[in-house]
Amino acid sequence: MFSGRKSSRGSRVITSTRPISSYSRAKYHENKLHGIARPSIDNLIEQLSKQYLNEKEVRKDNLYSNTLKHIKNNITLSIMASTKARAQGNPEIALQKAKEAKKFLDELQDTIFKFNKEENMNVFNETKYLVMMQLADAYTYNEMYENSLKIYEKLAKDKNNKMKHSIELCIGNIYMAQHKYEDAIKHFNYGLVYLGDDMSKLKARFHYCSGMAFIELANFHKAMAEFTESMKHDPTIKAGYHLVLCHSVLSSIDSMREAFSNMLHIKVNDNKIEESDILGNLVTIEYRDNCRFIGLAAKIVASKVKNNNIWEEAYIYVQKKLTKTKYYDAINEFEIAYALAYMDHKMTEKAIEKLKRIKQKDTSTMSSVSTNLSYIYLLEKDFEKANYHSEIALQYDKYNVPALVNKGYCLAHDKNFEDARDCFLEAIGIEANCIEALYNLGLVSKRLGLYEKAFNVFEKLSNLIPKSPEVHYELAECLKMVGSERQYINFMNRLINVMPTDPSLWKRIGKAWEKEGNENQALLCFTESYKYSPSDIDVVKWLGEYHLRHHNYERAKDYFGNACLICQKDSKLKLLYGQCYEMLGMMKEALDIYENAYHNDQMNISCIKKIIEISQKIGFQSKCNHYVEVLQEIEQYQESQQDEELSNFNNNNEAQLITQSLLNFTGNISNIPNRWQNVDDLFIPTLTANKYNDSKITTVIADQNSKDIWEDYESNSFLE
Repeated sequence: MFSGRKSSRGSRVITSTRPISSYSRAKYHENKLHGIARPSIDNLIEQLSKQYLNEKEVRKDNLYSNTLKHIKNNITLSIMASTKARAQGNPEIALQKAKEAKKFLDELQDTIFKFNKEENMNVFNETKYLVMMQLADAYTYNEMYENSLKIYEKLAKDKNNKMKHSIELCIGNIYMAQHKYEDAIKHFNYGLVYLGDDMSKLKARFHYCSGMAFIELANFHKAMAEFTESMKHDPTIKAGYHLVLCHSVLSSIDSMREAFSNMLHIKVNDNKIEESDILGNLVTIEYRDNCRFIGLAAKIVASKVKNNNIWEEAYIYVQKKLTKTKYYDAINEFEIAYALAYMDHKMTEKAIEKLKRIKQKDTSTMSSVSTNLSYIYLLEKDFEKANYHSEIALQYDKYNVPALVNKGYCLAHDKNFEDARDCFLEAIGIEANCIEALYNLGLVSKRLGLYEKAFNVFEKLSNLIPKSPEVHYELAECLKMVGSERQYINFMNRLINVMPTDPSLWKRIGKAWEKEGNENQALLCFTESYKYSPSDIDVVKWLGEYHLRHHNYERAKDYFGNACLICQKDSKLKLLYGQCYEMLGMMKEALDIYENAYHNDQMNISCIKKIIEISQKIGFQSKCNHYVEVLQEIEQYQESQQDEELSNFNNNNEAQLITQSLLNFTGNISNIPNRWQNVDDLFIPTLTANKYNDSKITTVIADQNSKDIWEDYESNSFLE
């Protein structure tokens, strides 16, 4: 059994006699050392872990922020590049950059999900709207409308999208470009639903677009209502012009003038801003557009009155209204239109007089006025004055394309084709799609024999005005000039598609096929020509001769019968007409036709022979004998005529020979060829002419001992 005292802790039993030390007195504890707390290993590891995780999270956030910033920067650069390319007229590059922005957008979405930053999806949604709108706009600019509509429809279904009215406007514009005007109106109306009361300008824009769609549908009543609503929300010159246009179609002159007056009272930004300022340039562009629309509206209002007695009063009314505004360019343009209105009423002198007054009053209009004067003188065929005024116009504005065209026309009229061609080329260099310059350039090149260049010019022109018959005709003519007959036919067929009822075109194509040896195609073309012009004698004769050659006498008879009605005195046609009846065995009818031909031309031996032949066949012997006598008389008469003509011909030849001999002897030496130029010693005898008192030459002697050189002629009988 153990024995001993109890320990100081009270619970511990003393088991040995070793001295016992006190922990508390030694200042020792399991968790304390010299009064300093000893950290736990687990706590230390936990602290280090937290610190590491915090640092890792910070690095992750920094990486996310940098990546996000980099991607957003790339998106911004791509959108800016796409917008710039669109402004510069490069649709393919604009679409390429927009697609790059879409790739960066997908990368942005992947980055957000990768870093578990779903709370930043609002940033993605904002960027997504910008990128997708840019991509859809690029597709629209490249005329890839279906792709654009798919993008807009997805954006329209997004409930978080606050710009649905803008999307509906874009969809409506696409349908306008596709000529689906009813669908466009429907989406413009959808867009109005999303607009609040404080969005007056946007409402005006939607109403304006709807009005334009109704004009395309020729529904001017609804168009006028839409433009009226647009003017209520936000009055603009552009909407006012289209309202005047609708009134000119539907309303009275008073209503149209009222709309025009309201248009002139619209307040616009007329502050003067420096040219270098971008805003200033925009204001200048807006001012020019307003002047253009006001000028057009003024012409519509003034030209509405068709009465020859009061038409000038309408122009005076509009002129007074315009002079009260600040649209000086529109005023000048209208005054020129006022002068040209005299041309419509065949008052050329007054037109010229008014244009000259405008030129004296305002030199800023010198180029435009001189161009119009040049054009008037061209119409009057006064090419000298036309050229003079075109040169004045070019002195004030060397880039005046109509003046260059007028000058080139004057030069071409003077057959100065090289200089005229240079004028037209200069005009095209300024305005590449100038139709007048291109057409005249093609004509001048054709006159110079430059058929390939002329063909290239007309081919470019056909792309600008694909339904112009003049251009297609000139293309075909150029090919004909270079000998390409088959290509000529192809281009004439294009022309037929434009003018399918022109008989002269069918006739030309028929002749071309005949030249190629294809009579079947020629028959089709001549038949079409006859269908639209049955009085063309050349076509009727060709069809009759064709059927006569192919033994289709019934058809030939019809054509020659029509030809005889057109040319009633043409005995040859009647002979062919009678031949058709003869080949059909209708001898009596053929005889009647031949006799009719004989009465028109009683000296036609072929006709008389046919009458004799048929009379013998059908037993009309008395008639046969009569025409035999007639034939003999005609033959005798023709023989006597031939003998008389032969005698006259011989006498004339003899007289010509004698006259030529005399002329060779007595003619002016300057007219005689220099036949003695290689002879060194040429002896010229002295000629002595002996005369009687009546001044008739009897003898001509060379030197004193020479023989009379005219001894073989009875000179007194023919030379005095």
